[in-house]
Amino acid sequence: MVKSIPENTAAYSPKFSRSWYEKQVHHYKKAIVTSTITTLIMGFLATIYGFLGFAPQATSLGTCTAMGGIATAVALRSLRKHTQTGKKQKRIYQHLEKIEAQMADTRLSSMVQTIKKAISTYPLSFAYMRDYQALNDSLLEASREFSQNPLLTKEWKKVIAPLHKLPFHLVDGRVVVLDLKNTQTILKGENPFSEGTTIELLPQKPSNRDIQAIQSLFKQSAIEPPFSKKGRTIKELLNKNEFSVFVMREKQNMVGMVWLKEKPGTWAIRHCVRAAGQPLSRKIEEGLMEHVLKAYPTERLKACALQGDLVSQQMFKKLGFVYSGVRPGLHGFLEDGMVRMVLRERANH
Repeated sequence: MVKSIPENTAAYSPKFSRSWYEKQVHHYKKAIVTSTITTLIMGFLATIYGFLGFAPQATSLGTCTAMGGIATAVALRSLRKHTQTGKKQKRIYQHLEKIEAQMADTRLSSMVQTIKKAISTYPLSFAYMRDYQALNDSLLEASREFSQNPLLTKEWKKVIAPLHKLPFHLVDGRVVVLDLKNTQTILKGENPFSEGTTIELLPQKPSNRDIQAIQSLFKQSAIEPPFSKKGRTIKELLNKNEFSVFVMREKQNMVGMVWLKEKPGTWAIRHCVRAAGQPLSRKIEEGLMEHVLKAYPTERLKACALQGDLVSQQMFKKLGFVYSGVRPGLHGFLEDGMVRMVLRERANH
C-alpha cells in the first residue's frame, strides 16, 4: 500500500504555459507585420494598374488588398485582447491589495491570498482544474462575507466585474472562462442556491438537455474525456449500458455527476464531477459518492484521482478508500500519474 503521495509542486510554476502564450503573441505580431506589408504592396499595385487602365487586374488586387486588411484587423484584435487581459490582471490585483489592507479577519485574508495567487500568474493559468475550482470557492465564500459590509462590497464589485468571463488556460490546452453569475447574485443579497438537491440514476436515453449538461460538467472536470466532446458518443455509451451514471440536480439544473463502469469483480468510479460554480462546502461530490456506496452495498469499488487532486484523494479517504498504488503516465502537461484507491472494507473481497 502507498501511504502517501507527494504533491507535484513543480506544476504550480507560472512558467508552465508561458512558452505557449509567448508563441501565440509572437504569432499574432508576425501575422500583423506580414499582412500589413502584403496589404501595402497589393494596394500600391492596385493603384498603379488602375492608373494604367488595367481594370481586371486592379479589381483583383483591390480584392486582395481588402482581404489583407481584414487579416491585419483580426490579428490586431487578437493581440489587443491579450494585452487587455494583462491590464485587467493588474487592476484586479491592485483592488485586492486595497481590500486586504482593510481586513483583520485571517480567514478572509486567506481567501483573498488565494485569489491574488490565481490572478498574478502570467498568463492566467492553472496547473490543475482543482485550482480553478478553489478560486471559485474563494470568490463565493468571500462574496458572502463582503456582502454584509457596504464599504467592502463596493470595492469587491470592482474585483468581480472584470474577473467575470476572464479566460484561464489549463495545462492540457483547455481554456476555461470564469463564470461568476452566482457570485454576482450573492453580492445583490440573494441566494443563488436552493436548499434541496436530488440524486437519480440517469436513464439510458437521456434528454438533449441532459447531454448538454453532461458536456458542460466534463469541461469543468479534471480530465475532459474524449467521448464527452460529442453528444452522439455520450448517447451511444449510455444506450449500450456501458456506464451507470448518477446525477445530482438542483431544481432542473445538473450540478454534479458520477460515472461508474462495471468490470470483472468490481465497479470502477471513472468520473466524479461538480459544477465549478458550486462551492466545495455543498459537498456535492461527497453526496454523490455516499449515494453510490448505498446503491452498491456489497460491490467492490475502485477509484482513481489525479496526483494533484488532493481534494478528491481526501474525500475518498474519508469515505473509507485507501491508496493501492499509482498508475504512471502523463494526464496533462505536468501530471505525474493517477492515484489508485480501493474501498478499505471491501479491498479483500
